[in-house]
Amino acid sequence: MVAGTDALMGGVFFGPSMHWVLEWYSEAGIAAIDVIRMATLKGAELVGASADLGSLEPGKIADVVLLDADPLADIKSTMKIWRVVKDGHVFDPAAMRQPKK
Repeated sequence: MVAGTDALMGGVFFGPSMHWVLEWYSEAGIAAIDVIRMATLKGAELVGASADLGSLEPGKIADVVLLDADPLADIKSTMKIWRVVKDGHVFDPAAMRQPKK
């Protein structure tokens, strides 16, 4: 099983729906560490991209989401995003939600 495979379906809001799916997997009794693997490494393996994606290792693409809380303690913590690193740029979600002046 992997998470995120419904992204191209109509009516799916990919950002929030990923978090909801992770929560549902956890509620179904899957351990949080396995839920996280399903959303990262297993997804990359499924599409044949695990050489470049799915885990933090030297030589891989290192886009990451940094959280304010431990998702192993509560999978809902995946929604507590502190920073995002994409293509070497650091983004602060709270600052991005502020109205422009």
